[in-house]
Amino acid sequence: MGNYEWIHFKEKTVDMGNYENFSFINSLRNQLTSIKNFHPLLESVHIHFPNTSEMYHSSAYAYGSFTVLDQSQNQQYIDLSSAKAHLQYYMDPISDNYALSLIMEPLSSAIDYNIILTLSLDTLQQSIADNCTYEYDYYYFSTGNDFALSNMEPEMKAEAVRLAQQMIAQNDHGTDYPLYQKTTIHDQTYYAFYYFLTYSGAYYVRLLPTSFLSSVISSSYIMIIIFCFAILSACILFLFGIYRMVHKPFTQLTKAFIQVEQGDFTVQTELTNGSDFNYVFNGFNHMVSQLNTLIEQNYTQTMLLQKAELKQLQAQINPHFLYNSFFMLQKMIRWDSEQAEEIANALARYFQYITRNSNDLVPLSAEYSHARDYIFIQELRFSGRIHIEAAELPEKYTSLPVPKLILQPVLENVFKHGLKNTEEHGLVQISFHPDQDTLKIVIEDNGNGLEDDTLNILTERLTASRSPQFTGEMTGILNIQKRLILFSHLTTPMSVFRSELGGLAVEITLSINDGL
Repeated sequence: MGNYEWIHFKEKTVDMGNYENFSFINSLRNQLTSIKNFHPLLESVHIHFPNTSEMYHSSAYAYGSFTVLDQSQNQQYIDLSSAKAHLQYYMDPISDNYALSLIMEPLSSAIDYNIILTLSLDTLQQSIADNCTYEYDYYYFSTGNDFALSNMEPEMKAEAVRLAQQMIAQNDHGTDYPLYQKTTIHDQTYYAFYYFLTYSGAYYVRLLPTSFLSSVISSSYIMIIIFCFAILSACILFLFGIYRMVHKPFTQLTKAFIQVEQGDFTVQTELTNGSDFNYVFNGFNHMVSQLNTLIEQNYTQTMLLQKAELKQLQAQINPHFLYNSFFMLQKMIRWDSEQAEEIANALARYFQYITRNSNDLVPLSAEYSHARDYIFIQELRFSGRIHIEAAELPEKYTSLPVPKLILQPVLENVFKHGLKNTEEHGLVQISFHPDQDTLKIVIEDNGNGLEDDTLNILTERLTASRSPQFTGEMTGILNIQKRLILFSHLTTPMSVFRSELGGLAVEITLSINDGL
């Protein structure tokens, strides 16, 4: 818990009622319990606030979760926290039993508190005893304040304490002490090993008979040499094999990952005959290829869609279309109120569809419904001049996902260019042609102004825009083709040709298996 949280807790316990206080105490107890469960040596964990004489305990503590200390008890904990050694063996004023605790003060804090980690003496002794692996293995552990754990006899204890004090004195004078040295006790020579816990002030001495260690080492000397030689040979062979089978391929793969990290998604790893890394290399190459495709789809599609929607707004919300639609609506209100209501609803749906925020993909039924609203309005505007035949969308393809705004720009092109100069008998047809793996949508007109040169230029521009390197102006039809390529495996999702009606025919191919 950070310093801010301690302060927040203390303020809350003053200002809140009993229920809130208990809630905060339980929360603090749970955190102390988490610390206690961190290591099996911990018997309990406490936090002491000297300024308020309060102490909070972890769960399973025999004396509850919260204790208010009297002046004497509070002062005893203050004295323990200010001692030089952090590991203290003392009479616990709460339980009236001796306890071994690690008392820590925060390095810096806005509030004065101490954390007390009480150790389990039985667990500590068992842990030290389990560390003795030899038959004649002796240990002595002491905190330097009347607490010690040992399996030594009294004479050995006295020697262990003398040696430890000697090492401590050398250390206090800045002299490096040895990790071990020989000592003689009752005509028996021992190796004495030392370890000092500077932070806690405790020390650990371990005695092993030299005769025992020497006999073990002497009897296994030749075996050690043979074992070392075998290990060395195995290491050399292993390192050589690792270098050939792992290090070189791994280095190559690491360099490739660095290139990807730097933004190069065209990098490919070279496969090696018989290498176990070939599977990983194939996976890496496929991953990079997929990443490159997905990144292009994501960024390019987002940019193209935003640009397409902006162009649609600019093209459709213009004075001519808006004024003509409202003038037509005004006339219909005067002469045919029912049809006026239909026009108003179609206009509302039309502008809602092109202006609202939505996903990049929409169901084909929604896209076709928007296109029919558009041709409904245009057919009324050009009543007597242009007739529109729109086939019904097959039920099977109503939920097919498609990029937004792929039909209406094609229809707009028909009215702006294909039938621009048509005075009467203009015809627009929309038809659907299902296949096993695709659905083709054909939009065609009977305009008489389509020249062969114009058709060739449009075909060439469609072909050129299919290349990822194409940097020309993205008109409405080219934009539709680019988005269709990004969201399907088809390389030619759009084509143009002369219609049997005499004008231009635009064919849009949707992939069914790709789930466009």
